[in-house]
Amino acid sequence: PAGAGGMRMVGLGALQPLQSAEQLMRSTEQAFVAQAVAEGNIVSVVASLREMGGRCQATVKIFIPLACHSGCSRGKLLGNKGTTLRTIAAECGCKLAIRGR
Repeated sequence: PAGAGGMRMVGLGALQPLQSAEQLMRSTEQAFVAQAVAEGNIVSVVASLREMGGRCQATVKIFIPLACHSGCSRGKLLGNKGTTLRTIAAECGCKLAIRGR
């Protein structure tokens, strides 16, 4: 039945699946955070389903040491004019940023 303003009224039974879905998302977030922190290089992970309005956003910071050993290079991560970085961002569907000290 339609309520005030043309909005449809739902019973409390309809809210149960929504609460179960939110609990599942929250447990999935916690599992992701635990796995990411256990791997080691993750400094901070911020994930909040409720604050993002149902969208889960994760922020991951990875520090690359200034003195790279064993032939690693920050230039290889960037690529020619940033093409490698843009390719990685497109494949992962995420936003990447490299900042100075």
